[in-house]
Amino acid sequence: MTFKSRIDPYHFALLLLILVLYNTIPVYSLMKSEIDTMEYIQFIPFFAFSILIIIGSKQTNYKVKNGILIVKGLFINETIPIHRIHSISKETKLLPNFKSSAARSGLLLKYQTSYSVFITPSQQNAFIKQLLDVNKHIDLINSQELQTNL
Repeated sequence: MTFKSRIDPYHFALLLLILVLYNTIPVYSLMKSEIDTMEYIQFIPFFAFSILIIIGSKQTNYKVKNGILIVKGLFINETIPIHRIHSISKETKLLPNFKSSAARSGLLLKYQTSYSVFITPSQQNAFIKQLLDVNKHIDLINSQELQTNL
């Protein structure tokens, strides 16, 4: 089953505002100066980077298939055997992790001995239930909400 990444509207709007400022301030300063219009070409990487961040935050998804969790997006591509996941905890970050999502709160999956990945499935309870169907030994740490909603 495939789960889309959740996007917090507030943080996505904040991301868009930052990217708009990131792109308009240099262009505005160029417009005020008397520089040739060919100088605008140097801003193409700014615009391309901004578009990549927006697309990347919308393309992230999580797939549970044949006992494997596949985390796939524009900036992340991980394959995690579900039997190696040993704990899930609900986490809230100060700033969203734009590598995998545009959401601030999500799930921290710890696997193997010292690896972890922060994910934000839109249907957290169904996602956790799917993982627990494959591996019943996953601990739900520090999350009374997760245990009561299942």
